[in-house]
Amino acid sequence: MLRDFKCILLLLLVSTLVFAESRSKYGKLEELLKTLGKRYTNSGVFRDAILFSQKQMRNWMNEPDDYIAKVKLETAELITQHIRWQSSVRDNLWRDHASILMELQDDRMTAEVCGAKEELNKVKFNNHLKRLRGSFDSIQDNAQYSFEVEPTAKDILKMISRVELKSQWGYTITQIWNIHAKLQVSIGCDEVFNFLIFQCREGECAYRFFHIKLGGGCTEYGIVNHNYTEMNNRKEALKQLKEGTNTDFRDQDKNELPYVWLQGLDTNADSLKIYVCHENEEVTPRYTREQFRSWYGRFMQMWYPKNGDTDYLSMQVLDVKPNEIAARITMRLQIGVYENATIHEWNMKVATKFNEHADNKWYITRVEVLCQPDIRLMDEHYLVYRDVVGATFMSYIKDADEWYTAVDFGKRFRKGVVELNSCGTRVRELEDLPNTFFINRNLWNATITGYLTLEEQSKLPAQENFSFVLRVAFNPITPVDFKYKLWRKIFGSDWTFHIRYDKMDQFYYIYKMNFDCPRWMETSGEWIMSPIFYQRHSWIRFGKK
Repeated sequence: MLRDFKCILLLLLVSTLVFAESRSKYGKLEELLKTLGKRYTNSGVFRDAILFSQKQMRNWMNEPDDYIAKVKLETAELITQHIRWQSSVRDNLWRDHASILMELQDDRMTAEVCGAKEELNKVKFNNHLKRLRGSFDSIQDNAQYSFEVEPTAKDILKMISRVELKSQWGYTITQIWNIHAKLQVSIGCDEVFNFLIFQCREGECAYRFFHIKLGGGCTEYGIVNHNYTEMNNRKEALKQLKEGTNTDFRDQDKNELPYVWLQGLDTNADSLKIYVCHENEEVTPRYTREQFRSWYGRFMQMWYPKNGDTDYLSMQVLDVKPNEIAARITMRLQIGVYENATIHEWNMKVATKFNEHADNKWYITRVEVLCQPDIRLMDEHYLVYRDVVGATFMSYIKDADEWYTAVDFGKRFRKGVVELNSCGTRVRELEDLPNTFFINRNLWNATITGYLTLEEQSKLPAQENFSFVLRVAFNPITPVDFKYKLWRKIFGSDWTFHIRYDKMDQFYYIYKMNFDCPRWMETSGEWIMSPIFYQRHSWIRFGKK
């Protein structure tokens, strides 16, 4: 009975017409295509035109080649229009066109973007498109576009779309989509009615995207290709940049992120435009000069070039006009403290203008920090934050003249007032903490040998608020010291940090610190001692040798 019901349902689906059931209905589609260059108010027309009916699929492989070629060509036209009208958040219907493009993508789809090494899955690729839409102006009706279809099997669609886009920075690029799509149908034999079954995904047949190669100008990500950008008066502008009187902001240190260039930021708030990408936000927030310097300071604190990589920073010119240059700066960086950490590319676009204030100088008038399609920034910070705090703490112990003042390391991770508690006593200022914790506890002769991170990290995605504990180990100089060592005990204190994520700085700040009274602790459980040299503990990380 159930099988009979399924067969009846299948027959109903076969009789459902979505696209056009034969060549005789093609006139209606051709009439529709006459208006493709105009702005649509009903994107549902687009969607229905791309879909095929179950009935059409029964005869698809037997249709003549010229008919298949015509359908593919007009399907490519429709897809190209979706690509155009989804390209900017300034178009009112961009969501409709973007949702149709996403619907056409198979869940297993992969994408290559502008020569980047990592392939993106469906989710990451659409997140990338979402960020790109904030960089371009709305499509004009006269903006150029083209498309072509390669000869392939009837169930395969290989097409190339080229669309002209106008950047908010003033230049024009050509974006190229190379799409490989297939008809998603499964063919089987019905045992009752004895005919072939062509079953489409969710009752609708369409060419589903299995691979996309996105290229062209690539001014936002990957390798810039000037064959698809406008480059005017480049020679003259570069000459002016070289002769400028304040070009020292372009200098950089070899072993750390450049920071001197911040001096070149225009001090006129009306002239300076700075934007930093925020994930999952359609509109990129604007930063003041001071806000950006704060953001960049925290960026330098978390990210660093791989040791020995002297070419981690590169610049690609995007557009050149008289007295004005736009470029994209790319930095290959790691996050955290480990030398084998994954390398990610950070990109920011910078515009400089000459003689903006009639002083014969170059000024940075616009900065845009671009999002990365392959990471979630807060997750990356969360995964390494405890190690960064611990490593910073140990570096203060190593460098400080009076090592017990090393609690000053907390200044690197605070913003505003931090609540402090030491052995149950409220401490008003961070500068007073050494007196309350170390001196009052008779620890000024002790030595901090390292730390251990307690508690396992929670699963991703990261939360905006969390806390963690560093168990700090001391080597006190007391008469009972040797006895406790033989009993395999460690003298330590649990330091608890409460953390909150700041969206503008994109950084976790400590807003509360609690220092437990030091005590002798058992070495069982998370404590691991060296089996031979019990004075040194293998769990100590970034500790003294």
